[in-house]
Amino acid sequence: MKRLALSMTILGVAWWLWTVRTIHASNDRYIVAQFTNGTSQEPGGANATLDLTVFNDIRNLSYPNHFIQWIQVTVPAGFTGSGAGGAFVSSDFIPPAGWSVSSIAGNVITFISASTNYTFNAGQSRTFLLKVHTPTATACPGTTYAFPVLGNQSTNGGNGNTYKYRPGVPLATVAVTNCVTPTYLVLNSVQPNAILTTGSSQTVTLTATLTTLAGHDPVGNPIPGTPLQNEPLTFTEGGLAITTCQAVPQTNSSGIATCTYTPLTGPITPLVAGNYDDSASFAGDSVPFPPYGGSNSSTKQLTVNATATSLTVADASGPYGGSVTLTATLASGAGQTGVSGQTITFYLNGSSVGSASTNNSGVATLNNVSIAGIAGGTYPAYISATFAADAITNYAQLVVTPVGQTITFNGPGDQAFPNGSVGISATDSVSLLVTFTSNTTNICTVGTGTLNGSMTSATVSFVSIGQCSITASQSGNSSYGVATPVTQTFNIGNAAMTCTLANMSVIYTGLEQSPTCSTNVAGVSCKANNAPQISPGSYPENAVSLTAGYTCSGPASSGTFIINKATPTITVTGPGSVTYGSTGTATYTLTSGDTGTVTFSAGSSSGCSVSGTTVSVTNASSTCSLTASVTADSNYTAATSAAFLVTLNKALALVIPSNLIQTYTGSSLQPSVATAPAGLSLTYTGSDSLPRTDVGSYNVGWAINDNNYYGSYSGTFQITGAAQSITFQSFIVAATSTSGGPVTFSSGDPNLCTVTATDPATNQAGQYTAVVTLAGSNTDWTKCKVLADQAGTPNYSAAPEATAILGNPAP
Repeated sequence: MKRLALSMTILGVAWWLWTVRTIHASNDRYIVAQFTNGTSQEPGGANATLDLTVFNDIRNLSYPNHFIQWIQVTVPAGFTGSGAGGAFVSSDFIPPAGWSVSSIAGNVITFISASTNYTFNAGQSRTFLLKVHTPTATACPGTTYAFPVLGNQSTNGGNGNTYKYRPGVPLATVAVTNCVTPTYLVLNSVQPNAILTTGSSQTVTLTATLTTLAGHDPVGNPIPGTPLQNEPLTFTEGGLAITTCQAVPQTNSSGIATCTYTPLTGPITPLVAGNYDDSASFAGDSVPFPPYGGSNSSTKQLTVNATATSLTVADASGPYGGSVTLTATLASGAGQTGVSGQTITFYLNGSSVGSASTNNSGVATLNNVSIAGIAGGTYPAYISATFAADAITNYAQLVVTPVGQTITFNGPGDQAFPNGSVGISATDSVSLLVTFTSNTTNICTVGTGTLNGSMTSATVSFVSIGQCSITASQSGNSSYGVATPVTQTFNIGNAAMTCTLANMSVIYTGLEQSPTCSTNVAGVSCKANNAPQISPGSYPENAVSLTAGYTCSGPASSGTFIINKATPTITVTGPGSVTYGSTGTATYTLTSGDTGTVTFSAGSSSGCSVSGTTVSVTNASSTCSLTASVTADSNYTAATSAAFLVTLNKALALVIPSNLIQTYTGSSLQPSVATAPAGLSLTYTGSDSLPRTDVGSYNVGWAINDNNYYGSYSGTFQITGAAQSITFQSFIVAATSTSGGPVTFSSGDPNLCTVTATDPATNQAGQYTAVVTLAGSNTDWTKCKVLADQAGTPNYSAAPEATAILGNPAP
């Protein structure tokens, strides 16, 4: 958390009057206050360190050396401390050397001096550091908070010794706002820092630097920012504005402004011997946006010596716990020539630390003055030097600078996550509390440390597996600088356990599937890292813990998870029957999701064939058995169905008889039979045998005898009686020749009739005879010509051929 330093200087306006007459004034003990170093306006909600310098502003001329040993500050409501609930605790306050926190009553803080401190008298001051957290800022111009301050000469308090706040002088206030740019004003020098009470022409130059306030270092010291140019400053002496600067004090490009004035002519007149606080102030500037806040510098002293002898004390700086060299210059006369051989006594916070003699230049040097026990910081007027011969005392500023510190921090080594936490410790060389910070809060966190001697211990809590990085740091304080942070890393890993993967081979189901995983640690579970899976395949698996902080091991903690292809169910569902001459369509059912190709087969069936899904009958008298096969796809194996029997039906054919009625011919008769389609084999089924000759009615029938057709006929075959007629089939012709010789016969056209000699050749009358018969289909006797020839005898020559034409018989 950023720490903002807020300097609060309570300026004592040390006015004391010297007159030629004796003044018997009443008890007039007062103090006044104001904030310094640009902190009169501050952002809200921030840490701040307030520098509170309290001045003894007594004006009782009868008792100019009355001193203060008790200071009480009331912190306004809204400001909080570092204790529980924002309460103030002793560590929130750093009193000056020799002082301590006496009591804390809510927001009322009381400081007391450890011993009687006569040096906190008129015109002197002490600085108290108040560490506070400012209230939340409101809108511009913010809220103003006043810090009441009281003092007392007694460490026990008491009304009679009280230093009240100077009436009419505003209380020290801080405006907490969110709309100003804070400024930082430093009074760099007072040159010379000592003058005489005589010689009105003596000049003193005050130099101050104005910048923005960039922030504060780890111990709360302001950090100057950008120089502010062309801003007017007001310089004061003893709390009164110096109006006699030779030129109007205005900052240059470096933020520096000067005021050269003649102190003996004002603002304090007469200017009697003593020490006077000079300071500078900046009222702020409302023109820029955001506007510049006002600020006041800390003080530096101007010493006014009553004689021609002056003693100038140089500021000193040294490391905390170390030593410083104190120097003072003793000079005299108008030319302020160094005075040698004189003893100068040096003091720190009013306590003598030794003496030294001035050299030829009037410089007294006291080496190796211990500042052990003085906290780091800036202490105005903490150093004093006295030249007893002329009763001259002057003051200077002591700066105690922080010294270095180192941290020794060793990491705890690698840890197992289930352990939950581990203790760590670091040693600080100056025994300050070390702050541990996790740089990897997603891996580990670290608690607040506890200081025991020089060792700070804390607990690191584990958040997740990984590399934990812890930095040990110490931000320092006013006495010790920031330590170099030390970072240690260590691994937070898993504890080993035995994991067993099982159920490593399963069948595809279309759903997610995983191996089972078990451990040997109660309450700790595991899983396969590459599961669940859906599709068939081989998957490398490693067991991983489901409980943070464990690592799986063991021979069964890895393996191959196999999802085997499922065997589908395929069934032929049709056709139930197919008739010869027509076709059927093969159908099937298949396990849902199977994308394989389905084919059909009739196998060794002799009764059918299948092409694609078309089933044809090849022999209806045989059998038909179909199977369906599916090829493998990504999820299912190949499979073949059980045989499916298809009923084969013969086609109907026609038996077509003809000539079922015939006329008796005397020959064997029977009907003619054909089939449609033609050429089919028939089996006779009639009760009467065929063929038949005689007239009658006969039971006839035929059945088709074919592998692929069926059909039959049953009926009556009828032979009816024939009509009679008489037909001359032949005639006998007789002829004789004159010679009595044999006569031969022949047909004029054998196609129409034939002529055949009888046997014997003659009849009883001695006539030669022959039988004439119609030939072929000729029934017309008139077309028949019979020829008779006699070849001759020894006594007769051949007779001319005789011709006879027969006529048709009478009907």
